[in-house]
Amino acid sequence: MCVTWYPAAVCKSSRRILFVILTAALLLRIGLVIAQPVTAQSLDRLPDQREYLSLAQNLLQHGSLSFFDPRFGQTVYAYRMPGYPILLAACGASVSLARVEQCLIDVSSVLAIFLITRQLLFVRKHIPVTSVEGRRAEAAALIAAALVALDPFYIYFANLLLSETLFAALVVWGIYFLLRHTMPPFLVGVAFLIAAAYVKTTGLLMFPAVVFVFILNFMAPAAYRLSDLRRVCLICVPFFLMLFLAMIPWTWRNHQLLDSWIWTTTNSGVTLYDSFHPGVTGASDQRFITALPGVMSMNEVQRSRFLAASARNWAFSNWTQIPKLSAMKILRGWSPIPLSRDFGKPVYRIISAAYSIPFDLLCLVGLFSPRLTRRAKLLIGTPALVVTMGMVMSVGSIRYRMPAEAPLAVLASVGVIELFDRRKFEERNLE
Repeated sequence: MCVTWYPAAVCKSSRRILFVILTAALLLRIGLVIAQPVTAQSLDRLPDQREYLSLAQNLLQHGSLSFFDPRFGQTVYAYRMPGYPILLAACGASVSLARVEQCLIDVSSVLAIFLITRQLLFVRKHIPVTSVEGRRAEAAALIAAALVALDPFYIYFANLLLSETLFAALVVWGIYFLLRHTMPPFLVGVAFLIAAAYVKTTGLLMFPAVVFVFILNFMAPAAYRLSDLRRVCLICVPFFLMLFLAMIPWTWRNHQLLDSWIWTTTNSGVTLYDSFHPGVTGASDQRFITALPGVMSMNEVQRSRFLAASARNWAFSNWTQIPKLSAMKILRGWSPIPLSRDFGKPVYRIISAAYSIPFDLLCLVGLFSPRLTRRAKLLIGTPALVVTMGMVMSVGSIRYRMPAEAPLAVLASVGVIELFDRRKFEERNLE
């Protein structure tokens, strides 16, 4: 295994600044928790919140990961992955306590990005912390942490009973522990990514993508010849097998309850039909699904399979529309401003645009910076590629890009350093 070097200790000044950033991140999130009402109306603005809370309540009261779906008048048992409802149940299904816990989880993502940025910048060569380049790397790590701390989307979603905050934290901590290289931390990183698969089905794509890219670029980075790719694939096999084995308890449970091997959720068919149907716009709108013939009389497994088959039939019959539809979804998902009716208020759009547009431009600058190796850029860009693929297969929504926002802050922070160095160079030339 290729072992890389980076300074384990953080200088006192960096520790103080990092503490301030983490404290500010927590206060911003807790402040929104205090400002937000804990009412049924606030939860019903996004029905997913109600579903997750119902799952947690039923798990505590009846020991069952199920909830009553009023749309179909049925109790469903495999409609959501179990990871996030278990977290809510650990909070006693208390909305306020869950929001506070999510704020802490989100702040941990800020710390993870600081550590990841530091690791990736110091990994390039033996850079003393006290050197100019070392100070630049420390500054970039602090800037990346500050960017995540101030990210309005992270702040907002940390206060919603949705799985995005937990999923994003598991992904970034998984990447950090993978970067530690030695076997015990590496296996911890694998465990974090497996846990992410239990939170969102996107994790089933995120795990193989991140592990493969990491092994290809950091454990066997000699060349990209076919023989090397075969060796990388062989190294990946045990880890992919670990994911397969880890999913068996969930699948077995679903088979016992529903007499069907459900590896993900019965929501997958609903989501797929939401993505590919007559009149699709790239946004999510599931209100019309109940009007489809025969859907109300089906159980959750039959309904999922029927809707998935209907979606595939539509996609094959209208394949010429897929490129345009995919572009619409990607543009929606990576929009700098909220596009939904409920969360598209002018004040939200102004705050989002003020953060997202400079952030995106800094990411472009960082993408072409030599401070980060191509391997590092590929690794931190992998979550963005995965969530973009997920948008193409589902719908375009800002919430789905959350796992990619924090890793991209590494690029943005390097972009800040590049612009600073360029300005200093121009000032010296003017003198």
